[in-house]
Amino acid sequence: MRAPAATPRRLLTGLLLLAGLGATIVNWPAPRLPADAASLEVELDGLDCAFWCPVGVDTVLRDLPGVEVRIVDVTSGTVVVAYDSHRIAAAAIVQRLAEHWRVRRARSTVQAGLPGHELDLPPAPATSHRSP
Repeated sequence: MRAPAATPRRLLTGLLLLAGLGATIVNWPAPRLPADAASLEVELDGLDCAFWCPVGVDTVLRDLPGVEVRIVDVTSGTVVVAYDSHRIAAAAIVQRLAEHWRVRRARSTVQAGLPGHELDLPPAPATSHRSP
């Protein structure tokens, strides 16, 4: 005869496994961009928290097509993203970041090994930082 606690424990284990599988499917990573994809380096004011700022940058840029956050350095306030230049312009990425942080500098490199170019900066937002 089985112990009465075994059935609820199995049910709980099954539910946890199912929930984990569902989270994996929902958060399945998008196809990664190649290592030599176009690159954008942006210096921002207001990246001053070690945990929430990288999460915020990822959240702000997540729904842009063909954009992948590669580095968020809160010490220097630098964000490096790879992007598909056929799907989105670097200026659109900078504009999205400028809606939440003040952009100090933005430099785009369309092809690895070629010199990059500075981008015109959008006007600063009314506040230096707004949470996404």
